[in-house]
Amino acid sequence: MKRITLILAAIALLAVSCTKSDFSSFRTGSNISFMPASALATKVDGVVFPVDETFNAYAWTEGTTGEYFMDDELVVYDEKDDIWKTETAYYWPGQPVDFFCYYPSYLSGMTISQNRITITNDYASSQQDIMYADKAVGFTENTSNYGYTGVPTIFHHAGAKLAVHAYLADDTTEDDMGNATRWEINLKSVRLSGIYTNGSCTLDLSSKETGIIPWTKPTDAAGNAVWSHGSAVNSASDAKFNYEKEEIMKADSVYKVLPEFYILPQTLVEGQQQVTIEYDLKTYRTPLNGEEQLFLSQENRSVTVNLLSDMIAAWPMNHAVTYTLLFNPVNSSSPIYFAPTVANWDNLQTTTTIDLGL
Repeated sequence: MKRITLILAAIALLAVSCTKSDFSSFRTGSNISFMPASALATKVDGVVFPVDETFNAYAWTEGTTGEYFMDDELVVYDEKDDIWKTETAYYWPGQPVDFFCYYPSYLSGMTISQNRITITNDYASSQQDIMYADKAVGFTENTSNYGYTGVPTIFHHAGAKLAVHAYLADDTTEDDMGNATRWEINLKSVRLSGIYTNGSCTLDLSSKETGIIPWTKPTDAAGNAVWSHGSAVNSASDAKFNYEKEEIMKADSVYKVLPEFYILPQTLVEGQQQVTIEYDLKTYRTPLNGEEQLFLSQENRSVTVNLLSDMIAAWPMNHAVTYTLLFNPVNSSSPIYFAPTVANWDNLQTTTTIDLGL
């Protein structure tokens, strides 16, 4: 699993009209603790939630309407007792309790009820790894699993991640007579455009059964889990979307021109989300007779292509997408093409080819 950068928001949450019941004083059972993990990669390798982070919890007792058992309580790791618990102690009340947890703590733009969660966010500015947990329904005591004790708290990423790499496959070839041709590529800029940056996501409880219950995610017409989006798109001046650095590429080397960043899950549309690549292409020739290398030509090129492809039709929730710009001037029929991959979070891998018409 890859590491994921987590950025905390120091903004207090909001957005619900329910009141908090003082069930914390009902000490009929043991102290409630939590067993946080991520079903996929989080900040650390593996599935264990990092102990130097915090998250928040809501809880409802069975049959309550408009009252919380826990009302946006901060959950922290207690190193002494090796457990996760709320800062204010809560005890099992002798009746079933439902739990919902989210990360980062005190996230702004979230509205929470027992059966529906709505998240609103601007990924261009916040760059938060927003995570929500499956709902733990009908629990009456702490449970144990894999050496941890507490309410099972399985997080999923609400957003997506995007990165762009560049790779020069080969830069030299020889003809049948032994004359060598070499190409030099000076990569100058990579710019993303037309990417939606803000929107909202509504999660509905998928069932009323007890246990760990997943939320139903919003989907587009093709079934991709995406957010609804506003009209705002990315700014080319934002460094996350804009690589500006002249660099002579070396063969068989990967360049992380746009490192991984968080992005609004969205459906890709023809002519909407695009990438523009600018580069210089120089051609040299070394004759077989050993004469000095000859400079043949230089071309300054700018190519814009759609990020939509036959294999990548969306950037869904809980997915990390990497586009690799493959430069191969030796192959004159298709010297540059894309090989996007989707990996890490949902372990889905795919490739596709887009001919830039070099």
